[in-house]
Amino acid sequence: MPVIFNLRNTQIRASCFRSLNLLAHAQIEELDIGSQCGGHGRCGGDRVLVTKGSDLLSPLTEYEIRHLSSDELQAGVRLACQAWPEADDLDIWLKLV
Repeated sequence: MPVIFNLRNTQIRASCFRSLNLLAHAQIEELDIGSQCGGHGRCGGDRVLVTKGSDLLSPLTEYEIRHLSSDELQAGVRLACQAWPEADDLDIWLKLV
């Protein structure tokens, strides 16, 4: 199963690996999703909306709680550098925000 990035009218499919956070999945596909700190959770710039499979990702981190508003958290927004699939071959759908 893939990680699917929805970009306007295009879907980018990437193989899903437990060993990679969502930022790394985007980088493999050469997608610029706004990370300015190199994926360390400090900038809060790599926001993605998880539209399917949020329960298949790692729990929220302190960086996400610090950077994301309560409305974003409730809507399913995550920092791509802080969200890890819990297994290989999961079906996770994302939109860039």
